[in-house]
Amino acid sequence: MFLLNLAVIQSCNYDCYYCTMKEWTYPIDHVFGDGKKANRLTNEILFKWIDAFLNPNEWMIKITGGEPGLYPEIEGLVLGLAQRGYRGIIETNGSLPIPKTDNFIRLGAWHLGKPFPVYYDAIVIIQNKNDNWQEKIDHCEKKGIKYLINMQRGASSPWTLEERHAEDATHEKTHYERQLMLYSAGNFQSCPMTKASYGSIFDMVKPMPFLITTVNCQTCPQFHGMDRLIKWWEEDQSIEPLKAA
Repeated sequence: MFLLNLAVIQSCNYDCYYCTMKEWTYPIDHVFGDGKKANRLTNEILFKWIDAFLNPNEWMIKITGGEPGLYPEIEGLVLGLAQRGYRGIIETNGSLPIPKTDNFIRLGAWHLGKPFPVYYDAIVIIQNKNDNWQEKIDHCEKKGIKYLINMQRGASSPWTLEERHAEDATHEKTHYERQLMLYSAGNFQSCPMTKASYGSIFDMVKPMPFLITTVNCQTCPQFHGMDRLIKWWEEDQSIEPLKAA
């Protein structure tokens, strides 16, 4: 199974200091020095490329951002992917409407100093040492809300690299063989760690997913939520939406 990380928009309505995408988050109408917009993707080009190169029996899709709820065509994107048989997750802060489908789980991050997500199917709790994340865990367990726990990452993380690697090592090796990143400007990247882009979706470039071979790749945080998702589907083939607490 392959994984497409689809950053549909690299803008956000939150400004969390610890965001791992902060360096690559821009105002919605941002234009780069070469005159190209930071947020160029449309459903027209996305479905044209997906229909040409991907297969729902081979690819899972993670819709992320920025905040996907800001993407103007998010409803049509989610419903269109579901109708084509794709499954995956949507990483969101849960503050903006994103449609519920049986094929995509909306993972709503409960951020530091922000209200409990409104639009979600499961909650992401970030282990931020400046936040009472244990209290958030207790809340979700009391309400019977599905949740994931993610250690805070990025340059502002209070956790040492050794601590992060030790936490990664507790996770099972991923089910995914390859991954591919697609950003809102239309450029592809085989892995976010390489920071090397290739080609553009607007040129209908064929996907070149990165082969996951090393131990670090096999336990990469990029896959934790997706692997947990597979287990949830195996346990319950019809995951029901949960109401906000």
